[in-house]
Amino acid sequence: WADKHVRAWRKRDYQKPVLRRAALIGAARKGDSTRLPGILAYLSGPNRDEIQSVSLIRLLASFPAEDKWPVLRNLAADSSPLVRAGAVEALGARLDQANADALLKTLADDFRLVRVRAAAALAGIPEEGLPEAQRRRLRDATAELLDSMLSRPDDMASHYNLGNFYMARGRMAQAAEEFETASRLEPEALPPYVNAALAYSALGRNDKAEASLRCALSLDPANAAAHLNLGMLLAEMGRSSDAGQAFRAAFKADPQSAQAAYNLGVLLSQDRPEEALDWCRRAAELGRDNPRYGYTY
Repeated sequence: WADKHVRAWRKRDYQKPVLRRAALIGAARKGDSTRLPGILAYLSGPNRDEIQSVSLIRLLASFPAEDKWPVLRNLAADSSPLVRAGAVEALGARLDQANADALLKTLADDFRLVRVRAAAALAGIPEEGLPEAQRRRLRDATAELLDSMLSRPDDMASHYNLGNFYMARGRMAQAAEEFETASRLEPEALPPYVNAALAYSALGRNDKAEASLRCALSLDPANAAAHLNLGMLLAEMGRSSDAGQAFRAAFKADPQSAQAAYNLGVLLSQDRPEEALDWCRRAAELGRDNPRYGYTY
């Protein structure tokens, strides 16, 4: 009844733009690559909805396509600080020269949200190779980032994010300590256990790394990331049979995981080449953007 009267009052299809945006977000959540051109066109076009644009930017992380990066670099200079902050965070996933250059420019942004996101994204960049002006801006933004995390010492997310920052800087002992603090504050949060395992593995503490991943899997037995990391850890420790089970569990939890298929294929290649070939084929099909998968197949 309401729809009929609104359409009689004004003839334009007032629901069309809402449904179009919803369809794009729905496709992005499913990782539907056929809709990627439409998503990028929407993000590059005028009259974008600010909040939904940020949602689409975050969802682009699941798309390995090359053509998303120029769009994200343009959005890092958008008029909306929320969109700029979202684009800056997304650009940090690949610190090539073009993305790093775009991120360095945002260190001078008028909005602190953008500056601290840029500092987090650039945590893995050595300061020594930067010009003095950029080095100074990076230090200032990093100080703001650390202040924002240290201001809430009773918050799990603050310690988790601080751990990620230290891990990007290669300071694994401090990273592990922050992840442990996050787990004490919120024992049922899974990500700190997974990332603590990465830090402990880098420190050569494989026993602590395995224990942390086992804790994660006790919280979520079907967690793909925990199974995948456990498989790689066990393979490194020479426990091939256990590693194979972990990779199979990772692929069962996430049938789109090219990395799980690839690692299982490599693991099986010595004594079960036919099955290994099948897993390598799956990895090559799922991870077409990674030449190593196709080469191994």
